[in-house]
Amino acid sequence: MALTRNDTDHLVDDINKLRDALGITGKMHVFGGSWGSTLALVYGIRHPDKVASLILRGIFLGATEDLLYMYQGNAATFADAPYALTEPGSYVAYPDEWKAFVEEIPADQRGDMMAAYKAIFDMIPANDADRARQLRAAVAWSVWEGTISNMVPQDSDPGKFGEADFALCFAQIEAHFFANGLFLEPDYIVGHVDRIAAIPTHIVHGRFDQVCPLTQASRLVAAMATVGATPASYVKTNAGHSAMEAQTVLALTAIMDGLAPIA
Repeated sequence: MALTRNDTDHLVDDINKLRDALGITGKMHVFGGSWGSTLALVYGIRHPDKVASLILRGIFLGATEDLLYMYQGNAATFADAPYALTEPGSYVAYPDEWKAFVEEIPADQRGDMMAAYKAIFDMIPANDADRARQLRAAVAWSVWEGTISNMVPQDSDPGKFGEADFALCFAQIEAHFFANGLFLEPDYIVGHVDRIAAIPTHIVHGRFDQVCPLTQASRLVAAMATVGATPASYVKTNAGHSAMEAQTVLALTAIMDGLAPIA
């Protein structure tokens, strides 16, 4: 099963297994975006002796407030006031797409959208109707994130996010990690940032990111300052969350081209 032993500790161990398989014995550059930035930071905290630099895009710290911003928003009051700005959230910039995401869940279950979606993902379908319900929910979850990842969505085609196989895996794994607090202690990264203080850390974050708002990068940089560290570079691009938006691509490429070779 895809969720068996699928947690942060095992993923960190997998990175070390990849190092061994590739014959890497010294320090290495570690690159990660979104959840990958979380994993890169956790790896750096646990194995600073193996990291030459961190290159991070779209910082994701995974605090409860970060998840509520993306998945909860005004859902609890949506049935009565769908366009009321009752809570902060990604929905503000994507009201029509938010409607499709919210309406997959019955109105009386919208007080905790992530729990409601996870209950659907966790059920064992008993018939075709259950399977169709589960797939519909997975696609709604997946398409919501895929759509808001771009500051300006390119077209109405959700691409892989709307494909059944991808959506089922993507939605179930995300919900699994979110329900378990990313398998980390609360504020784990901020609380252990001293462990990466000596590692050159490059940050690129889209100013208009609605998946991982810029405040998450701000929190990381502020935490670094408390231990006397500053990012080696910190670029705020006029972009959303996607790594493929032009300014973000250029910023990341410049950082990677400028890294010192590792013998």
